[in-house]
Amino acid sequence: AIDSTADSKTQVIQTTIASDEFSLSFGANPESLVLNSILFGEVEGGPNINYSWVRNWPSGKGNIVDEYDLALDRATFRPLTSASIVDAGTPTNIHTDLLNAPRPIDIPGIGQEMTGSEYDMGAFEAPVSGYPGIPVTPIKTPTKTRTPTPTFTQSNTPTCPPIVSYPATFTPIPSAPEPKQAQFRSKPANPKSNTITLYVDSSFSAQGDGKNRRNLFTSIQSAIDSAGKTPATIYIQPGTYQEDILIDGQEIQLIADTASQKRKSIVDGKVPNNRVRLDGYSIEIRGSTDVKLSGFDIFRGRVKSSKSSGMIEDTTIAYNNRMDFPPPLRGGGIEIGQSEFEIRNSTIKGNWASEGGGIYARYSNVTIQDCKIEENEVFPWLDRYETDWDYVYFWVDAFGGGIYALHSSLVVIDSEINGNRANAYEGGTGLGGGIWIYADPNRETRIINSDISGNSSWGEGSACSLISVHSDSFRMIHCILSGNTGAQAVHIGGGNPVFQSCFFEGNEGVFSLEASSKPTAANCILYRNIINHSPVFRVDGGNDSLKFINCSILENRSFRLREAIQFEYEIAPFEFVNTILWGNSPLIDPHLMDLLTFRDSIVDFDYQGSNFERVYREWPGFADYCGGDFHLAEGAFAIDKGNLAYLPDDVLIDAVGGPRVLGPSVDIGAVEFQSVEYNTPTFTPTFTRTPTSTPTITPTPTLTPTLPFHVVTDGRVDIHDLLLLLAEDALKSGTDATGSAFHFSLYWERSQ
Repeated sequence: AIDSTADSKTQVIQTTIASDEFSLSFGANPESLVLNSILFGEVEGGPNINYSWVRNWPSGKGNIVDEYDLALDRATFRPLTSASIVDAGTPTNIHTDLLNAPRPIDIPGIGQEMTGSEYDMGAFEAPVSGYPGIPVTPIKTPTKTRTPTPTFTQSNTPTCPPIVSYPATFTPIPSAPEPKQAQFRSKPANPKSNTITLYVDSSFSAQGDGKNRRNLFTSIQSAIDSAGKTPATIYIQPGTYQEDILIDGQEIQLIADTASQKRKSIVDGKVPNNRVRLDGYSIEIRGSTDVKLSGFDIFRGRVKSSKSSGMIEDTTIAYNNRMDFPPPLRGGGIEIGQSEFEIRNSTIKGNWASEGGGIYARYSNVTIQDCKIEENEVFPWLDRYETDWDYVYFWVDAFGGGIYALHSSLVVIDSEINGNRANAYEGGTGLGGGIWIYADPNRETRIINSDISGNSSWGEGSACSLISVHSDSFRMIHCILSGNTGAQAVHIGGGNPVFQSCFFEGNEGVFSLEASSKPTAANCILYRNIINHSPVFRVDGGNDSLKFINCSILENRSFRLREAIQFEYEIAPFEFVNTILWGNSPLIDPHLMDLLTFRDSIVDFDYQGSNFERVYREWPGFADYCGGDFHLAEGAFAIDKGNLAYLPDDVLIDAVGGPRVLGPSVDIGAVEFQSVEYNTPTFTPTFTRTPTSTPTITPTPTLTPTLPFHVVTDGRVDIHDLLLLLAEDALKSGTDATGSAFHFSLYWERSQ
């Protein structure tokens, strides 16, 4: 961050340098100093460092040397009020912080007391009451760990193949999914012997002691308060309740009492003019264990948990779209901080926030199973800092339309994350339309048997934006990602995540990579992901790479750029193994073809080179290619043509739930041929298509191209072939007229 030579006098005072690698490099000038500062990274050279938080500088006066527990809010770098850096500095001649708050501010019971020296280390001076929305106790990573699943390893890089077909409703239903190892957490403990049972009914005429259904409490909060520290199960008569609910340091289970009625309980806010309405009222859980919410509908409100554990089941949290209180709002539907929660059989819908429109998790363990997270949105928010003469305003990006997970363990099983949005406004953009994850290598993330479709973002990752994810901590298994728009479906900003047996269809692009990302896709189908203004695969850095193993990559197109793969700044390798590539835009500029490695794969283009090993230019033999059935037909060329050496040991089933290896070798492509001999009763082909006016024509089994330019050799001449020929003509002539014809044809195709 700062490189100062020996002949320079550099002073770093009350500053936070958030660099995880190197913060400072100082020459040996005795007048250079660091004071009241926070240095995340390493320090080189000979600066005088005093009264600062450092990782590797034990010398100096008043320093705090701590490898881990910094106790800052990692999103804003503001201190928690009980952090070790609070009131631990020394007086300086700078009497305001970055937000123009006065320095010093004495926090009673922390550090020095009433000496005038209670300066905090870093750029911010913590107020006595803490910053809004930031916990008042230090963040410590929970020591509880999960049982890791087998590490996904591979001896070679895979190849990604293309798919050709038309309006798609391809819905593979995995009949033999991987064991649900994602149930990493234990369920809430069984009721204790000293648990009491209480009853609530808002329509009851008079307040009772709640010990039976004839003498009930009339409010939920009164029952909670009555329980005190005694574990309690509270049965709530279905009806409308107009109150805030606070569970503070207790063991409480709130359950809709459906013994006499089948209706759900509705927690709502003020009811002016006899109308049910919630104006910011919420359920808050603080420092509590084994909490349970069951059978609730929460409209225009939300659930917030801090330092707690529990479960939310059979609950709807919807339409909390108030954004008029001080941003950032974290968790429009559910906010989980330093907690461990399970969310089951619930719907989180139509909520708004700045981070985590549906669900926000921070330093937490969260399991989401059999849930619908849909139509939630995030919006950028306007922040400011004060200078000597004015306020400076700036827009802060929004993250995670459906789910936001920061340094958390996230497990999503059998759920739908659909129609969520990460919006842009003014100078701020939206990232991660469906899910935004900033991973922690010590915490596991699994997304299994789930549908992530119809989401959108103005920035990166219309379906998912994954930052610093790793193969030993992140896997997406048997998921469908379709119709995600605005950017490539998956953005990866560092790490090597694994995508296994996933189906990508109709997205505006598939992967964008940066920050040394090295993802692997195994047993995946990438079908007709079409984008006009950007490549299907975008690579922003030279240290990125993308590996495909036993994939089928079919009919993916980038119209304006032509090539499906584009390198923004530096070139990077792609590898395809046991993969079918068919009917795509030209993969890459021919001059860069040497960056792509192919092994034991089937392609529909001509190329020979040292990076091609056992690559076939033959019709793969799909059962009904034009109809969208990508099973292999009897006698198909791709059967047993793959190389078992490249197949990871833990890949046991194919893209649609059938056994992965059924013959002497593995088949090429994502779907293993199921012969009569090997067919199992649990596997049924499930590929379906919406009928279109275009007649279905079975492709010829042999490929006989006669045109010099790459066309889609699928047995028919159609608008795609015309578009490619027009584009080729435009390149040859260099005229605008043919370019206009190309774009006109594109619009004509869409209108059909």
